[in-house]
Amino acid sequence: MDAAWIKQHCVFRKQRLDKDGNAIMDEYHKAMQQVLSYVKGVTNQKDDAPDSLSMLRRFIEELGLNYVVNNDGTEWESINVSYNNIRV
Repeated sequence: MDAAWIKQHCVFRKQRLDKDGNAIMDEYHKAMQQVLSYVKGVTNQKDDAPDSLSMLRRFIEELGLNYVVNNDGTEWESINVSYNNIRV
């Protein structure tokens, strides 16, 4: 149910590669495999990563962070994020 929100608001890093150009199989890779292979309605599949992203959406909305108030008082439901604005 939250796939559209996740696609619009979440930024994912690209796959990391080792010195030989092979994909690094870390926890992030495993989580992304779950997210990208999840099929709604299919039983017996790992869904911890997709569930976590859905919980993130609900948490953000509960905090009231799902909109931005402009200087003129109008609200945006979401904003585009550029790499210049991202802080880790």
